[in-house]
Amino acid sequence: MIQLRPYDLARDYLEISEWWKARDFPPPQPELLPEYGFMAMDQGQDVACSFAYRVCEERCRMAFIVWTAT
Repeated sequence: MIQLRPYDLARDYLEISEWWKARDFPPPQPELLPEYGFMAMDQGQDVACSFAYRVCEERCRMAFIVWTAT
């Protein structure tokens, strides 16, 4: 079963950078990644990541998904 956990810069950035590089895509600089990121895990192993930019600040519940990698 796929499970999600919050992205952690210190723990995850090197791994997801390698995913982008493996697909000939330059990894974004860490400071460009939004605050909201998620790691997908399958049987305890990280298999994908994605990030969400909120569309508006306060009461809005909308976001768009970016920087997805596997």
